[in-house]
Formats: sequence, structure tokens, C-alpha cells
Amino acid sequence: MEPDFIVIGSGPAGCAVASRLSEDPRQQVLLLEAGPGQRKGVLGSNAALASLVYGLKSSAYNWGFNSLPDPGLNGRISYNPLGRGLGGGTSLNMLMYMRGNPLDYDGWAASGNPGWGWSDVLPYFKRSEDNQTFNTPDDPYHGQGGPVWVEELRTDNPWHATLRQACQEAGWPYNPDLNGATQDGFRPTQVMMKGGERHHAGQAYILPHLGTRPNLQLQCDSPVTRILFEGRRAVGVEVVQGGARRQIRARKEVVVSAGGLLSAKLLQLSGVGDGAVLQRLGIPTVAHLPAVGQHLQDHVDVILGHHIPGDPHLGGISPTGARSLWRAMRRWRQERRGMCTTNFAEVTGFMRLAPDAPMPEIQYEFVVVLAMDHGRKVYAKHGLSTHVLLLHPKAGAACKLPARAGRMRPPSTFATFRTPMTWPPWSLVCAACCRCTTHPL
Repeated sequence: MEPDFIVIGSGPAGCAVASRLSEDPRQQVLLLEAGPGQRKGVLGSNAALASLVYGLKSSAYNWGFNSLPDPGLNGRISYNPLGRGLGGGTSLNMLMYMRGNPLDYDGWAASGNPGWGWSDVLPYFKRSEDNQTFNTPDDPYHGQGGPVWVEELRTDNPWHATLRQACQEAGWPYNPDLNGATQDGFRPTQVMMKGGERHHAGQAYILPHLGTRPNLQLQCDSPVTRILFEGRRAVGVEVVQGGARRQIRARKEVVVSAGGLLSAKLLQLSGVGDGAVLQRLGIPTVAHLPAVGQHLQDHVDVILGHHIPGDPHLGGISPTGARSLWRAMRRWRQERRGMCTTNFAEVTGFMRLAPDAPMPEIQYEFVVVLAMDHGRKVYAKHGLSTHVLLLHPKAGAACKLPARAGRMRPPSTFATFRTPMTWPPWSLVCAACCRCTTHPL
């Protein structure tokens, strides 16, 4: 088959695009994924175990990138887990259903991107959603019947009420809907799960249609090595399948949705990037675009740990923790409820550093296990981790091709704390967090 459209990468964007294009039976759509297909068994459906097992290290399901030494962190190398396989990041992330702030989208539109304002994107959020809590037909912010199933956590964790009380007594309001009229405040996290099981983008957009749309094909274990051009027009891809390289041509378009880092790498390998850099690497320049791989944005995350001895409702390596996990696994198999339905970040919220700030600058995530570095450092004690995220950092990251351009894991720099404007908020937000977590109840 020579498809009309080739979509590279089966993360949320690629799955949504491939599904939408294939709604027209006249269009042949090929979705290519570098990693494996749907995981089977408990590790495929259990949200907590998937995050723990596959998020800890590089694997078939996790690209597991390491940054270059970061001068802003005294030369520290940062670990950046990225989903690999059908569903992309949604196959191993914390599954939080969280939209951006309306002013984020309005800022995109004001920067010269018409059609990306809040009033433009909200109807698409609603169309994509099947929200089990906000499910009235006239809800102004939520939709029903879409492919993305959204429900409340099923952990029944008493820490939800404890954290709600602590936040409110610290002056942070409860917000019944963080994706509603305002983003300020706290609530237990809404998650992309279905019946207590992980519901990733592939399950939402692709798997339901593979048997009913003959014009949609999914090919996994098929990393794309470069985009093929005729002049400045993309006409196909070079892909590795079964250890052999082959070329696949597209009659109409090639869609690149391989994630922020790997999309940048693929474009540069294909001759789209800084011409001087490409020339040094022996790559013919198709389009001299120095901004490719530059100005990447991500939120900075600082973690504060709180030791809470012996609490069976918080993860921990101990006899108490082992007994709790055994009971939780049994309950999950029987009811799809309890601790094993956790996304770990069970309570989240947003706050402003100043009352007159136009929108929240900080997000907090309360994680029900004492762990650092994406779970690679888990302590032999029970506790709570508070993730403090700066939502609008001033410094941008970059993804550049290494000297050996074909390496699968491109080095990246995150430029953490590289600008003075990044520093002042941290002293304020960490102090505010400590006021909440040390507040007597």
C-alpha cells in the first residue's frame, strides 16, 4: 500500500491525527511507531505498575533520555523519561487530565498563530473528551462521547481529605474543576483511566478502529530514520523494519509527531535545521531553519520529600508496605479499585505568586510515595512527595544532533536556572509548600 498520509509517532498527537484522517475512507493512512504495540497483561493495564516499571530506565517502552551536563545545576545530568510504543507518553505517564490555562492559548494566538486561541481550542477539547464527572449535556467546559475517557481516581485514599484540609487552612481554595472556569485551587486529580485501568492515546484513538477501518494501518517497531524529500517537498520516509531499511512514499503528506526531542532530531537528520551544523555532519541541507531543535519549553520540577512513618496509605518499602501492596493487588484484580489504580500524583493544584498575576505560575502535585528522580530513587520509608512546578520558565531547552548523527538518543540541554528570573519564585513557592505540609490539622 502506498498511503496518502504517513504519520510518524503514535503519541497523543499522532494517534489523534491518524484517527481523524482515517475517518475519510478514501484516505489511506499509515501510522508508524518506533516502539512496540499494545502491552498485554497486568503491566499493560495497571497504571501504577506501568509508571514504575517502564519509567525507571531506558527500555523498549521508554526512550530514557539523559541531558547534557547542565551548568545551571552544577553540571548535573537530568533524566527525562519519554514513552516509547503505542500511546507514547500516555503509556507510562501519570495520566493527569489537565489542560493548559486559557491565557496560554490566547498567548499563542497573539504571537501570530490564528486559530489557537482558547475559544478556538475549547470545542476540540470537548469533542475529544468523555468525562464521567462533568457529564451534563450543557456543561460549558466538558464533553461526553469522545474517545478520551476521563474519570475520578479510584484509590479511595484518605489522604485526599487530609490534603484538602491542609491546603484550605493554608489559604489555598478547593476547586471542583481545574479544567473549568478558573484554574486556581486544588482537587484530587482527574485521570485518563477507564474502569480503573490505564487508558492511553492508542486505546482511545487507534485500537477501536483497526478492525473497522481498512484504510488505517499501524506498524510498530518501525523507527523512521529520515524523511524523504524531492526538492523541498516531503514525499515519504525511510524506516527500519525487521532489521532492514526500506522506503515508503506518501501520495499526499508526511506528518511528524515524534515528540519534541525526536521530531527535532528527525527533521535535522532529514536536512531541515541549521545549515552550518548539518554541513559539518555531512547531511545535505533541504531547508536552512536554525530554530529547529531550539527554544523548547518544559516546566521545571523541584521535589520536596516528607517522611510519614508507617502510613499504609502511602507507598513505602517496609513490611507494612508489602502487606498493603499485596492487599491492593488483590483488590485491583477483583474490583479495579484501591491503591493499584493510583497515578501517584493524586492531588494537584495551581496558585499565583501575586494576587494581581494574570494566571497561575505554579503547579503543585502531591505524590503518595516518597520518591525522587522519576521514581529512580525510592526510599525505604513511607512518605509523601510534593512536586513544585514552575509553569513558565524563562530559559528554553535545545536538542542538537550529536557528532554521530544516527545515535537514537540525541543530547539535549535544558538550561535550568540559566536566567536570573528563574530564581526568585523558588524561594516563595517552596516556603508556601512547607506552610501547607507542616500545617497542624
